Amino acid sequence: GTDTSRTRPVPVAGGLTFATVSAGATHTCGVTTGGAAYCWGYNGTGQLGDGTTTLRQSPVPVHGGLTFTTVKSGAYFTCGMTTGGVAYCWGANDTYELGSGLKTGPEQCAPGSTPLSCSTLPIAVKAE
Repeated sequence: GTDTSRTRPVPVAGGLTFATVSAGATHTCGVTTGGAAYCWGYNGTGQLGDGTTTLRQSPVPVHGGLTFTTVKSGAYFTCGMTTGGVAYCWGANDTYELGSGLKTGPEQCAPGSTPLSCSTLPIAVKAE
């Protein structure tokens, strides 16, 4: 990975095969064909889910050993739905984005379970 802008599509580094990809304002995440979530880009609030706040130029696995059907990237947070129908969110929580009902403590740098458990509810995140 580099920070060079491109006018044509380039493959994502790492040789992974993605089933879905979601680009947010500052980072991108995807789910591989095997259900593993990976994210890359800006990580100042832990939105990559790797347990750090380090910028990543190439995909890094989301911590937790969870199997996802989808992940969606917001501006400074990420949410995903597991194959078991449980929603997880991580990253910035200054306006309750993580769905825990609490706005206490620091941002989550890795997935933290939200009170949602509804496999029929699609997750949509909008970056503004």
